Amino acid sequence: LTGRWSIYWGERGENEVILEPFDVVSVPVGVNRGFRNVSEGEQVLLAVIGGDDAGKVTWPRDMEKRVEQVGYRRDRAGNIVRTAAAE
Repeated sequence: LTGRWSIYWGERGENEVILEPFDVVSVPVGVNRGFRNVSEGEQVLLAVIGGDDAGKVTWPRDMEKRVEQVGYRRDRAGNIVRTAAAE
């Protein structure tokens, strides 16, 4: 809604578009994607996940390995949880 945002998608984030205030983009469910504020200061981004089941956050395996190194992992239900290493 405010500021400029980089929206990137693909297995390695190889696609990118910069959104201006009030721009809209649609990334299909199941496609890896990310959002980064490329403005100065705090800004507001509205993300809407459609469909009957938004599912859980998923990452490529190499990203999961990096996240595990800083103290996070998936529990049996697929939720991202902190490990003792993060505290």
